[in-house]
Amino acid sequence: MTGDGATADETSVPAAVQLAREIRRLRKVADLSQPELALRIGYTRQYISMAERVGKNIPSQELVRALDKVLDANGALITLHQQAKAEQAAVRQNASVTESRPPDGYPMSAPGPQHGASGRAVDDRRCSACGTVLAADNTGRLCSSCYRGKHDEFRTPPTHLPNEFFDTDDFRAAFSSRHIGKVFKAYRNHPRHLRILGKALNQEQFGRWLGLNQGQVSKIENAPKSEQDIELLQTYAAILRLPQYLLWFDLPGQSRLNPPQSSPGTGKLFGSSVTADFPSAAVDIFANVNLAVEPGEFLNQISIETPVPGRIGWSDVEHIRSTTRAVATAENVFGGGLSCEAAMAQLRWAGKLLDARADNDVRCAMFEAVGNLSSVVAYSAFDVSAYEAADRCFHLALWCSDQSGSWALRANTLAEMSRKAAYLGDLDDALSMIEFAQVRSDRLTNTARAMLCTLRARLLALTSRHGEARSDIARADAYFHEGAGELNPPWLTYYDIAEHQGSIGKALIPIAQAEQNVDIAAPRLRDAIELHRENYPRSRAFSRTRLATLAMDIGDPHEAVAIGRQLLDEVAPLRSDRVTSELRGLARVSDRYPQIGDVKDLRHDILALAPPKSST
Repeated sequence: MTGDGATADETSVPAAVQLAREIRRLRKVADLSQPELALRIGYTRQYISMAERVGKNIPSQELVRALDKVLDANGALITLHQQAKAEQAAVRQNASVTESRPPDGYPMSAPGPQHGASGRAVDDRRCSACGTVLAADNTGRLCSSCYRGKHDEFRTPPTHLPNEFFDTDDFRAAFSSRHIGKVFKAYRNHPRHLRILGKALNQEQFGRWLGLNQGQVSKIENAPKSEQDIELLQTYAAILRLPQYLLWFDLPGQSRLNPPQSSPGTGKLFGSSVTADFPSAAVDIFANVNLAVEPGEFLNQISIETPVPGRIGWSDVEHIRSTTRAVATAENVFGGGLSCEAAMAQLRWAGKLLDARADNDVRCAMFEAVGNLSSVVAYSAFDVSAYEAADRCFHLALWCSDQSGSWALRANTLAEMSRKAAYLGDLDDALSMIEFAQVRSDRLTNTARAMLCTLRARLLALTSRHGEARSDIARADAYFHEGAGELNPPWLTYYDIAEHQGSIGKALIPIAQAEQNVDIAAPRLRDAIELHRENYPRSRAFSRTRLATLAMDIGDPHEAVAIGRQLLDEVAPLRSDRVTSELRGLARVSDRYPQIGDVKDLRHDILALAPPKSST
C-alpha cells in the first residue's frame, strides 16, 4: 500500500480512468441506476453513461461537482477530476512537442512491445493524445476515438500548403516520374499524416476530396502510366494545392516558365479586368498622397470584372467551398457586420457559375456548394438585421438544395430560417419549418437530427409545452452521442459538443424560468462556455449572456454580475445585432436590483455598449 491507501498498481492508472470507475462504484453503492442519478442532478442518462466510460473526454467540472455532492464523495471526485485534467494537459503538451518536429525527422516507432525503466515489456501502450490504454491489436499511436477526431481534420482538402510540405524524398521522386498516381501516394503517406493519424491518409478519405471512390484512387496510384487528361490533372493539382513549379503541366493562368504577373498599362492581373475612373499615372509616390475624394467614393470608382469560365470542374467547386469556410469563420469570429457585404459579393459571382457547362456530378456539387454559401450569407444578413436580404438568400439556398438533390442542405436551411422566425416572434412558422425539415430525417446524420430536435425543443418550451420539450431534449442528446465520429456535411461542422450544450441550455431556459430553478438550464450553459473553441467567440458570448440573464432573473444577481463582467470584454469586438439584443435583455432584468451597486454599474456599462433602440 502507498501512503494514501492506494495500491502501487492503482497509482499507475490514469486519473481519468480512476474517475470513471469511482463514479460508477459510488453510484452502485448508492443503489442508483443511471437514469435515477441523472434525474437527481438535472442531467440526462447519456451524461452519466459518458462519465462512467473511459475515453478521451473528461466530464465537465460542473457535472463532477454535482456527482460529488449527490454521491457523498466528500471532494474525492473533484480531486480526481483535477488530476485527470492535469494529466490530459501534460499529454497534450508532449504531443505538441512531437508535432513541432520537422516532418522528415519524425521517428517512426517500430512495432512490438515497449519497455519500461525496469526493462520488462509493457503491454499497456497508451494513446499519445489522451493517454487511454491502446487495444492489443492497435499498432498505431492513437486510440480509435482520438483517431476519429484527428481524422475529422481531413474531411476537406487543405486550403493552403507551404512549399516545405512538398520537400520530401517521396514527393521529389513522384514529381520527377510525372505520374500523378505516385504523387497521390506520396501525398497520402506524408510524414505529417503519419504523425497526426499514426498511419497514412486512407484512399477513401483522399478520394472524397477529388470526387473519386477508393477503387479509383487505387487504380490511379497503381496504373503503369499516368493520367494524360490535362483538365483532370489540373483539377487534382488545384484541389491538392500542388505548386506549379513542381508540375510537368501548366495550371490555368500559370506557367512553369513564366509565373503570372500583372501587365503594366493593361490593368489586368490573373485574368481579371480591373478598371478605374482615374489614371494610374496620377499617383506620385514621392509626394503626399491625396485621394481628392472621400475613401468610400474613391473605392466606388473601382470595378473588377472576373470572367466566368464556360465550363467548370471540381477545382471550381472547391473554390466555392473554400470561400464559404472563410465567410463562416469571419462571421463566427466577428459577427455578421464585418462579413456580410463581402460575402454577398462572393455569392453574386458564385451564382454565375451555375450557368456554366459541367458534368452532372460536378453540377450537383456546385449547386450544393453555392446553396451552402447562400445560407451562410443569409445568416450573416440576419445577424445584422438585414431581414429582406436574408430571406432572398435563404430562398436561393432552398432552390439550390432542390437542384442538387441535397435534402441535408434543405433541412439545414430550414433550420436557419426557423431560428430567424423564432427570433422575430413567429413561433408557429418556426415550428412548421423545423417539423418540415424533420420529414425525411432518415436522410440526415445523427448530428443533424440532434440539432433539429434541439431547435424544436426550444420552440415547444417557448409555447409552454414543457413535457414535449424535455422529450425532444432527451432525443437530441441520444442522437448527438450516437453521431460521435460520423462524417457530417460542411455546414454542420460548427455543431460540436459546445454548440449542442449551449443550444440545449437555451431550450431549457423557459422551463427553468417557469419552475424558478436556475439549475435546470445553467449546467448546460456553463459546459458550453467552457467547451467553446477560440474560433467561436460569438457562440460563447451568447451562452454567457444567457447564463448571466438567467442568474439575474431567477438566481443570484451577484453571480450574474461576475458573469456579466466577463461578458463585456468578450462582446466588444463583435458586430452582431443579435448579441446586442440579448445584452439589452440582460440590462432589462438588471432593473430589478437598483439597490445593488454592482448590478447598477453593470447595467450602465451594458447600455453604454448596447444602447436601447429608439422608440421612433
